[in-house]
Amino acid sequence: MELRANILEGKEYDFNKYVHGSYKDITPTYYTIGYFMNSMLYEKNPEIHLEIYEDMRKNLLRPFNFQRALKKHHGAKASVLFAETIDHLKEKWTPEEATNTAPPLTFDDKYPTHYLLPQRVGEYMYAIQRNNQRPQRIVKFHTLNPQKVEHIIYTGVQLMPYFHIHNNLIVWDEYRKDSRFSKQTYNIINIYDCKTKTKKTLTLKSRLYTPVVSPDATQIACVKVGLDNKSALTFLDINSGIELDSIVMPNDIHIQQPYFNEEGTKLVCIGVSGKGTTLLEIDRYNKTITPLMEWSNLQLERPSYASHDIVFKVNQKGKDEIFVLRDGNIYPLTQSRYGAFHPTSDSTVVWFSEYTSQGFKINKISMADLSKNATTLTKAETLFDRQNSFSAAEQTFTPDSLDNAIKPYRTLPHSINFHSLTISANDFESFDNYKPGIYWLSNDVLNTTRIKVGRTNER
Repeated sequence: MELRANILEGKEYDFNKYVHGSYKDITPTYYTIGYFMNSMLYEKNPEIHLEIYEDMRKNLLRPFNFQRALKKHHGAKASVLFAETIDHLKEKWTPEEATNTAPPLTFDDKYPTHYLLPQRVGEYMYAIQRNNQRPQRIVKFHTLNPQKVEHIIYTGVQLMPYFHIHNNLIVWDEYRKDSRFSKQTYNIINIYDCKTKTKKTLTLKSRLYTPVVSPDATQIACVKVGLDNKSALTFLDINSGIELDSIVMPNDIHIQQPYFNEEGTKLVCIGVSGKGTTLLEIDRYNKTITPLMEWSNLQLERPSYASHDIVFKVNQKGKDEIFVLRDGNIYPLTQSRYGAFHPTSDSTVVWFSEYTSQGFKINKISMADLSKNATTLTKAETLFDRQNSFSAAEQTFTPDSLDNAIKPYRTLPHSINFHSLTISANDFESFDNYKPGIYWLSNDVLNTTRIKVGRTNER
């Protein structure tokens, strides 16, 4: 999306800026641009990656090994491949012929700034604000004076930006690591009272995600993932954090992003399984689970109730838009330029985050603009024909087809696996405490044990 917006708005950045990123402008990650460049290689020759790896393996001591192998098998270096990729995307992506969204709210921000998950309470709008100037925080502004943004509270580290507000209560989840055993991680629930301006951590050492306050403000519903990797919809007491009830999902289904209806009797959420994704409606008291759509390969996000309808985000034809599920039929609501996300209903209006080249901005659309024609969601495809025709079912692997026989994993003998050299004692994680030297690194194949042997030049 970031790449598409830059291309359509004529923002032509060079290869180094796309790889290393920018504080001044929005660029996609190196992973994103690398995906498209690798896809271009795959379109040309499905075996080219193996050919490059094999060439590098035969010339381990050759300087600039990867660049030479790439040029030999592709015929050009990485920067040329980048230029070819951008030219290809310019042909694939064309401006939208028409949109039905008004210009979003703009703020006097010095740098590109994202405003995510807009939610209206009374005369005020709340949202997550993200930019390179300060830590992620929750802000609010008066709907009649959007230029005056007021700080509410900073959030800690999150796996993905999230919060939910109901009346004066804000809940959100945060990621935690054990201070000693860094691979032991947790996800905790926080609550903030806007009236008393007090924050409370409801759970410690928990594995709870995307909390949402019930309409009567007595409970919090959230997703719980156990160490057995089973998913459940769990209900907590809003004051103590004590678990009151839980609805365990079938073994093959995980759930995401639950949201209460106005009566508090049902919740809608995303279901994920080996069959793909769908929307699920869960009865709070009967504990029944009802799929609302066919399973698909689509990326569904942020379903919420709009009276008796359900609004949600889904990717269609290469772009993310907001749709409405009404009486079993699906209707398109937004037709944005680059993408619409995070819908929440405010009476007859749906607020959402619309993507622009300067970040996600807050916008709204009336439910009266809902299309009268129902649509059928189509599966997601890439921009590359060869990838779309690839079938994972055709790739069958059996123990006999592997080069080596499958053997048991033994923890102690297999804990030593030296693989590379480095000249930094801290793997360049921080140049403030750089300790030069030479070190031999070992990580076992499960990445649970690490050994470092070497010599430092520090005196």
